[in-house]
Amino acid sequence: MYTIFKLEKLGVEQLNEMQNTTYDAVTKNKKVILLSPTGSGKTLAFLLPLIEKVNPAINETQMLVIAPTRELAQQSHEVLKTLGTGLRVSVVYGGRKVSYEKQNFKSPSHIVIGTPGRIIDHFDKNNISTKHISNIVVDEYDKCLEIGFEDQLSDIFNRIEQINSLILTSATELKKLPLWLGQKQPLTLDFLDNQKPDIHTVLVHSLAKDKLETLGRLLLHTQDSKGIVFCNFRESLERVSTYLHENNIAHSLYHGGLEQIDREISLLKFRNGTTRILLSTDLAARGLDIPDIDFIAHYHLPLKEEEYTHRNGRTARMLRDGLVYVLHWSEDPLPEFIIADEKINISDLPPSNPYQPSEWATLQISIGRKDKVSKADVLGFVCKKAQINTLDIGKIEIKDLVSYLSVKVAKVKQVITATNNNKLKVKNVKVKLIN
Repeated sequence: MYTIFKLEKLGVEQLNEMQNTTYDAVTKNKKVILLSPTGSGKTLAFLLPLIEKVNPAINETQMLVIAPTRELAQQSHEVLKTLGTGLRVSVVYGGRKVSYEKQNFKSPSHIVIGTPGRIIDHFDKNNISTKHISNIVVDEYDKCLEIGFEDQLSDIFNRIEQINSLILTSATELKKLPLWLGQKQPLTLDFLDNQKPDIHTVLVHSLAKDKLETLGRLLLHTQDSKGIVFCNFRESLERVSTYLHENNIAHSLYHGGLEQIDREISLLKFRNGTTRILLSTDLAARGLDIPDIDFIAHYHLPLKEEEYTHRNGRTARMLRDGLVYVLHWSEDPLPEFIIADEKINISDLPPSNPYQPSEWATLQISIGRKDKVSKADVLGFVCKKAQINTLDIGKIEIKDLVSYLSVKVAKVKQVITATNNNKLKVKNVKVKLIN
């Protein structure tokens, strides 16, 4: 079993029942289907047993993690990096140049994580050899089918000569198994029924069809909490965002129309507490590993029960209980799958204080993983140069070329003045505030 000190880097003291069962099953079985709810810890469940099957002495790609979205691919990549396995890991996905990713394959990566189309691109360009790939994960296979990746997955599996271990994960029941699983049926681990967290659902009555004021008042009453507000359409998101800005309610915006870097910054500021509200389409319903989300608010009623389930799963991570608000105008039909535990009229809520901005801000430092910089390096550099306490520093995230850290708002000017154009390890760095 993987040692505890590596799990502690992820804030995990011990594996849960699903993760332990998966570990044992993958050790003893060639093919495993893992059915488990969103937020139950599937990423760690499939990574741990397969990491141990990778031989660091073999300078070839041996493990492939296929994900339906770049966010899911990045999530697995971050978990692997945090575990500190010593293995070379690369992540590949659409939205950036293939040539940039190619640089990472000058020395073959032991593990490659990516979306189907981009993995095939690298196969075609001989950037990744399939000769030694024998351990494969298809993460969120149900989402892969929903997006339309069935043919691309078949293409990938047709290129793999031998499979020693295959894990296929899903957050919903699978009605159809792919042909590339072969004739021998895999072992199915079904945790969908016995791992449902308790979600308290509150129906929030809006007096008007336009629910902007209702949402605004709700967010004022939940301002000490961290939550995601879901809308069905990108245009609606922009309208809601404008209203929140006009009422000084800070938030991050997240949808498919944003540039990739803008999406990443929005999530980063939400993770580190710079913003407490994430305003999103269903793009954030799956694949985002953001702990400690206190509530979900459905500004728009979801169109399907499956969407409703996945949205709600954001507030019940790792089987913790969750809180869901459903904003509802009385003349809108309420889907049968929405069952409220409590009903409130927004007009009955007492007056609330103005929205208080976060005590945290996000800074970017122009040095990253490729410069061999660590979180400890960044923390030590900032605290020493700016003469501040470690309690003034929040979450630190190291990317390939840059690093981000959250800093108490009251210390931002002091930190930038003391650190900008100063040397961190081997280079002078630029430090700036991310608005």
